[in-house]
Amino acid sequence: LLDGDNLPVRDPSFLFHEPGFRATGALFWPDYWKIHPENPFLGLFDGEQRQEAVDRWEQESGQILIDRSRQSVQVAIQAVLLLNAAFFMRYINGDKDTFRFGWMLANSPVTWIEHWPIPVGTRKERHAQGPGFCSHTMGQRDPSGRLQFLHHNALKDITTLPLGEAWKYRSEEHTSELQ
Repeated sequence: LLDGDNLPVRDPSFLFHEPGFRATGALFWPDYWKIHPENPFLGLFDGEQRQEAVDRWEQESGQILIDRSRQSVQVAIQAVLLLNAAFFMRYINGDKDTFRFGWMLANSPVTWIEHWPIPVGTRKERHAQGPGFCSHTMGQRDPSGRLQFLHHNALKDITTLPLGEAWKYRSEEHTSELQ
């Protein structure tokens, strides 16, 4: 699965051959957030599973690899569909969380990319007063840590800008080279 605002920076087909994906049939990437430990949604879990839900960073679903031919993945997808109900959406951060929690509820194995996402953006002073950094894109890495995807997830409201103003939010400068 690949969001429409997410671009691979190189051919991602090798990911289907990664040992972790081959072993579990699912490959997930981390997000910037964690669920609040007092969130009522966590009542669906107990013991180690509840602690894992609190400790692990949320999942970023701009890219997901799943092998739908596996029984464990099919069961997890059914749990994901159930969690997409309006009732649950009041407690989680949208459909992205339904994947992580659906896999947990189904006790289905998953492999996680263990590298942090990379904030990508521009220097703030290019479009606002004062110094700083304005991240508009999340860089996601492959299992070896190399940049693999650019998810433009903070530019969703760009269509509300006056015609011709979107150029201000495109990255044109680099302060370090990404590998």
